[in-house]
Amino acid sequence: MRFLFSPVVISSSQIHSKFNPSTDSETVQVMRWGLIPSFVPNALEQASSYKFATSNARAENILERPSYMDCIKHRRRCVAIAQGFYEWRQENRKKMPYYISVAGENEPLMFMAGVFSVNEEQTLFSYSVITTGAVNEMAKVHDRMPVIFRDPEDIFEWIAPNLCSPISTVRYLQNLKEKLKTIELKIYPVTPLMNSTSFDSYQCIEPLDPSKPVVKNFPNTKKISEFFTRKRPNPADSENATNKEEGKSAIKEKLEDL
Repeated sequence: MRFLFSPVVISSSQIHSKFNPSTDSETVQVMRWGLIPSFVPNALEQASSYKFATSNARAENILERPSYMDCIKHRRRCVAIAQGFYEWRQENRKKMPYYISVAGENEPLMFMAGVFSVNEEQTLFSYSVITTGAVNEMAKVHDRMPVIFRDPEDIFEWIAPNLCSPISTVRYLQNLKEKLKTIELKIYPVTPLMNSTSFDSYQCIEPLDPSKPVVKNFPNTKKISEFFTRKRPNPADSENATNKEEGKSAIKEKLEDL
C-alpha cells in the first residue's frame, strides 16, 4: 500500500545503543506506519498480517491502551513527516477523497505527533500518528485530524527525554491540541481514483478539476476498503474445479482403454 513506510524524527536517546550509539541528538528513522507493540512476538510476521488497527492513536484515551501506554512509559515519542494526508467525506452517496496540507509558501512539510515502538530482536520500527477532534475547516471534511505541530520548538520538546511521566505527556498533548486552532490548512478534493490502492500518480495531490473526465490508467481497481478484507471462497469456483477434475479423470480412463 502507498506510504506504508515513512520518515520519522526521534531522539537518539530513545533508541537502545544497539541501534544508535548517539544519545544527545535528533535522528530520522524510516518506520512502518501502524504500530506493532514491542511486547508482541514475531513482529515481522505480525507486520505483514495487518492484524493491528494502530495507524492512529486517539489522544483522548492514549493511556488506556496497553500498546500506547508502553510507548509513553518508555518515552518513545516521535514526529511523523509528510507533505500532507488524506481524508474521505461522504458526498452524494459516494466517498470523495480530500488532500490536506499546511498552507504557506514552498509547500511546507507537515509534522505530526506520534508514538513509536521497536522490537529489538527483529529491528522493526513502527509508529502511530496521534489524532484528536477536528477543528476549523477540517471539521467539515472529517471529525478527526492528526495533532500537527505549529512551532518548531514544540517538535523538539515533544521528543526530548525530559518529558517524563505519562501525565505530563498527556498535558503536553493538550497544549498542542489547543494550538491546532491557529494552524492554517489547505484542503481540497482530489481525483476519486485515490479510492484504489493501486493508483499512484502526481494526480494524488492535484486539485480535482470537475470539467475533466476521470480516466483510469491502472490495471487494478481494488478499493482501499477492500485492501484489508480477506477474499471469501466462491462455492461456484470449487464446483467448477471439481467438474474439471472429473472431466480429466474421464478422459484419462478413455485413453487407458485404447
